[in-house]
Amino acid sequence: MPSSLARGAFALTLLLPACAFAAASNAVTPVSTDLSAAPAGKYNLQTSHSQVHFSIIHTELSPYMGRFNKVSGSIQLDPKNPEKSAVDVTIAMSDLDTPFAGPGGKKTLDAEICGDEAFNCTMFPSANFKSTAIKVTGKNTADITGDLSFHGVSKPLVLHAAFVAGRLSPFGGKDYTLGLTASGTIKRSDFGVNKMAWSADLSDEVGLTISIEARQAPAN
Repeated sequence: MPSSLARGAFALTLLLPACAFAAASNAVTPVSTDLSAAPAGKYNLQTSHSQVHFSIIHTELSPYMGRFNKVSGSIQLDPKNPEKSAVDVTIAMSDLDTPFAGPGGKKTLDAEICGDEAFNCTMFPSANFKSTAIKVTGKNTADITGDLSFHGVSKPLVLHAAFVAGRLSPFGGKDYTLGLTASGTIKRSDFGVNKMAWSADLSDEVGLTISIEARQAPAN
């Protein structure tokens, strides 16, 4: 057998067990889009798989987007009566990521947004959304009303949420994980973030898009 074929056969023998494991894992942990199939109780947001994107119109031309990478919090889920569920999400404001880079690739815009004239991340290191009411709007959708506390100001906010899917861990764990998205719009002037020298270059309205994976909390 030519050496190249021998190497290919050897690689295949290494790959097959991994494929078999993945197939077996997926076979025993099907994905469900039925929220009522999820276990009731507390779910903790997975920071490594959750983020908040923001979108703001720049110079009246196009949306400029960035994201917050460190999102934590919890969901108290009642799958049979979603209106009785609750959401609590906290965003670390300094963990900001925008595509702009200055000379040498330095993320100067991130630092400027976190500065005293804008977010003032030193004085206001986090933002928090806590639900006050949930209204089911469809099979897998709901409007979540709550209070957004940001930059020292609290204002009501409605998030349009959707349940994507849920499943047991595909790697053999017994914990259930939920996937959800939500979107809403705020006015930065409502929170006093409109005093920057470059404020006139940006729209007042800011779109928010939240992507979340939340894992079932361990039983006490």
